[in-house]
Formats: sequence, structure tokens, C-alpha cells
Amino acid sequence: MPKKGRKTESVSGEPKLPKELEGALQSLYSNYEKYYRQWDQNTVARSRGLTPPVFIVVCNNTNVSKMVFDYIAGWEKR
Repeated sequence: MPKKGRKTESVSGEPKLPKELEGALQSLYSNYEKYYRQWDQNTVARSRGLTPPVFIVVCNNTNVSKMVFDYIAGWEKR
């Protein structure tokens, strides 16, 4: 992963995550999706105002966070 901040090294183009990071994100998202479906199917909890689960990703620097953001947000080619 890049060690420099985005001020010194720009990240652009298609996000190419290391396989380990992509696998970890997919594994964590799978877990999130399971709990979101449970929340979505629980009409009693939703009617009581219980909020849905959230998926939070913390990165070690801004280059990594930009790549992860583009990957999760659905980067599109122009």
C-alpha cells in the first residue's frame, strides 16, 4: 500500500486493491449484509425506530482511503 499522503502522491484511475484488502472488504461486507437483512426483515424493530447497521471502513492513510472509497462507491470508467 502507498505510504505517502495524497498531497504528495495522487491516486487516480481504476482502484486496484491488493487481493488481501479486497478479500477482507468482501468478507466484512458479507457480514454487514447479513445483519442488514435481519434488520430489514424485523418490522417491529424498524417500527420502534431501531436504526440499520452501518459499515465503517478505517484506513491507515489518505491514499488507501481514496482507493477504498472508489472501490466501495462504484468507480466508473469515463
